Amino acid sequence: MPLNRPVPTKLSPPTSSQGEVLRAEVLQQISEVERLQVVVLSAPAGFGKTTAMSQLHAQLAAAGRKTAWVTLDRGDNDTTRFLACLSSALDVMTGSSPSGATDYSPTRPLTAVRMAADIMHRVAALSDPCCLFLDDFECLTEQSVIQLVRELIHHLPRSALLVMASRSLPEIGLGRLRAMGLLAEIGPAQLRFSAEEAATFLNDRRKLQLSRQQVQVLQSRTEGWIAGMWLASSALAHRPDRAGFIQEFTGSNQLVAQYLTEDVFERLDPSIQEFLLCTCVPDEIDLPLCELLCQRSDGRQILAHLQATNLFISAMGGPSPVYRYHSLFLQFLRDKLGRDRPQELTRLHELAARCFESRGQVVSAIDHWIEAREYDQACRVLAEHAEGFLESGRMRLLARWFELLPRTSWARSDHLSLVRIWALCFTRGPWKAMEQLDGLLIGPDADCAPVRAHLLALRPTLLVMMDQVEQAYEAGLKAVREMPDSPGFAAGVLANEMAYIFRLMGDQRQSMRMLSMARDLSSSGHFHTMYSESIEGIIDLEEGRMREAASRFQIATTSDGNWGQEGAGSAWAGILHAGAHYQRNDLASAERLLQTYLPLARELGLVDHLIAGYRMLARIAAAQGHLDQAFHRLAELEQVGQQRRVARIVCGAKLERARLLLMQGNFEGARDELDRANRRDVWDRERRLRLPAHDVEYWELADLRWQIFSGRTQGIPAKLERLARQASSEKRHRRALKMNVLWCIAACRLRSSLPEMLPLMEVVLRTAHSEGLVRTLLDEGDHVAMPVGLVRQTLRARSGPSDRAFLEFLDSLCEHLGGPAVDSAEWLSPSGLDQLLEPLTPKEIKILSLLSQGYSNNVLAEKLFVSTSTVRTHLRHINSKLNVGNRTEAVAVARRLGLLKS
Repeated sequence: MPLNRPVPTKLSPPTSSQGEVLRAEVLQQISEVERLQVVVLSAPAGFGKTTAMSQLHAQLAAAGRKTAWVTLDRGDNDTTRFLACLSSALDVMTGSSPSGATDYSPTRPLTAVRMAADIMHRVAALSDPCCLFLDDFECLTEQSVIQLVRELIHHLPRSALLVMASRSLPEIGLGRLRAMGLLAEIGPAQLRFSAEEAATFLNDRRKLQLSRQQVQVLQSRTEGWIAGMWLASSALAHRPDRAGFIQEFTGSNQLVAQYLTEDVFERLDPSIQEFLLCTCVPDEIDLPLCELLCQRSDGRQILAHLQATNLFISAMGGPSPVYRYHSLFLQFLRDKLGRDRPQELTRLHELAARCFESRGQVVSAIDHWIEAREYDQACRVLAEHAEGFLESGRMRLLARWFELLPRTSWARSDHLSLVRIWALCFTRGPWKAMEQLDGLLIGPDADCAPVRAHLLALRPTLLVMMDQVEQAYEAGLKAVREMPDSPGFAAGVLANEMAYIFRLMGDQRQSMRMLSMARDLSSSGHFHTMYSESIEGIIDLEEGRMREAASRFQIATTSDGNWGQEGAGSAWAGILHAGAHYQRNDLASAERLLQTYLPLARELGLVDHLIAGYRMLARIAAAQGHLDQAFHRLAELEQVGQQRRVARIVCGAKLERARLLLMQGNFEGARDELDRANRRDVWDRERRLRLPAHDVEYWELADLRWQIFSGRTQGIPAKLERLARQASSEKRHRRALKMNVLWCIAACRLRSSLPEMLPLMEVVLRTAHSEGLVRTLLDEGDHVAMPVGLVRQTLRARSGPSDRAFLEFLDSLCEHLGGPAVDSAEWLSPSGLDQLLEPLTPKEIKILSLLSQGYSNNVLAEKLFVSTSTVRTHLRHINSKLNVGNRTEAVAVARRLGLLKS
């Protein structure tokens, strides 16, 4: 039985009514913004957002711009359905035949991935001026769907415009759009009626013929709130004493709306009143449900009457129309029914619950059983479908239900008690869930297979999420031995977690065996698909297959289902996906993903994801020249570690702070921070385990990096060669690649055996190019410029057509690094002096002074009033005169020669 069903969504703007006032000032504000790409109309209910948007739609359509309209609802939080709506809108906008993307198939876990890729491709290919309108955007709450809107904006061509209306500010990266001048924001201040617009509405449209003073009073008392004026005009149409009514018109918006709605309601025919009260229980109604709730057969006629009289109802199109009342009116009806006839309200909730249950709309059925206070019935339906909700990742939904249900209703069921702990684990973190598990008293169902399976799978899962890997390993081995031989959510989670735990313990064979078992046990579970793809992606990444890993993280993050902001799942996959973008040097996409998923990881305390996520954010900030922001990110990470009492997080923050100081040339500060990060228990444990956050960033490597960059290079190449071979033998190829990068940098500094090192340098760079491991190189800063330059120059002398892409890659690296012009004949000779070969100019000394403060090329260009190209030229001259390979060495040599103050 399906857990939900798609509801038809209106794909055309609402038709204009005689009561509309042309919002000329609002439309003008939008048209005056240049380079516009996104328009957001954000205001509470009743401020005329849809009206203003429909007028803009008509204006643009009249000007020849292609348009499409989507009215959103809560059902669009289903990823596949939302993508189907977007696809249909694109069909309308481009005039093409339906693409077939509207085929709703919740049993196909990769449907959304293909649909999303197809839609983004179609959006990017738009060439004619066009505009997409999204109404009621506040209905979207699932992060996976909101992320799709962010991606949609990212792919918008210059000729396209996105307009959306929402009751709250949408989380679509408004800050970036504002900074780029691509956003127009229309809020309550712009949408509220002015005195002139109020007069036009009340007298010209509503035909009330009020005096100027009366209009001003109403405009002042409602503060231009359009819905309030509409409600006031409806009541005034039946009031002989208009002056008295207007004088008594006071109160907050909520009270005014309730009073006026009651006033309108009382003047309706009793049969209409009864119909409204009987049909206010569900959020949305259709004809069969109306007739069931009202126990009458004239529902079609009454619905038509309500629409004809504009009585707070709107229809969503389709062969079987679905209706919904205005939210303010709906709440009034429910309050009135509950106040006047509470037993009838309960009875209607029961009827609705049975109807939805018979239709297979399980979520609505449980909601109404809870509203009817039939908690045993709610728990009965929940118990029947709990496994399905778990496998589809509906953790927040489960957590909400358990908060509403009395403890006595679910605590009698061992199965539901364990389902609740899973929901807690993936919404409030493993520590809270472990408290509940430790205090759980299992009743007579202890030997029941599903209960036994959940009990066995929970403990190792919680322990590994709490970074207690060794304890999780012991508990997991016991669970695997005793797990009942039946498929299900618990068995799938255990298999996935044990695959991850075995990998952390270094047992690759067992890890792959458990991963295969997980796929067999949970082939149709979206939650399991996400975890399996993520774990295998971690393995691919560790073994140097970055492109395969990136593909798996993409699938895991966009996997079909409803888990997209469901806590641990989305944070787990999302931060890994951000790491793939970061490695490709797509910093903007990585930052966007991290801002979405890192707060979830922080909430749940995912240790490796927290360390990796904050580290990436700090490096992105530093690459953008925002050093204060970079240090702030690391201070946040350290604070999280102290709050959670996780020493590894604290050491991870200190380790990255040491690297940042080292890149600035602050060798003493970096050394101090390294020493503070050197906790023996933390790094001894890192040597025993294969912790993802420390695959290429751990204390021993950081110490070697410090020795190389600070000039203490003797003996280092031999250490790096040994460590690289050890990493390769353990199939930790990404770690081996990082060791080889540092080995090449050390060889260039020593200028020892450079001819013999050139083949290794080329292999390292080709590997980084083929797998997209760009940041593995760039994260070493200017120090990697010399190996890149040497390989680039020697390769140009012998390259063929097959090397063109590789040479372009090297060119882009050199451009990014602003590296020195390399004379390979000079550098490959045994000579190499560390002295001033030619006097520096005053400007070059000034540049060195700025370099010592850690400024980037862009900042240097701003301070010197020159282009970045000129800055790079100066840097090459400085490096040549000082006989060094990068800016950090230049600062160090300049200090030794007395050109800079220490």
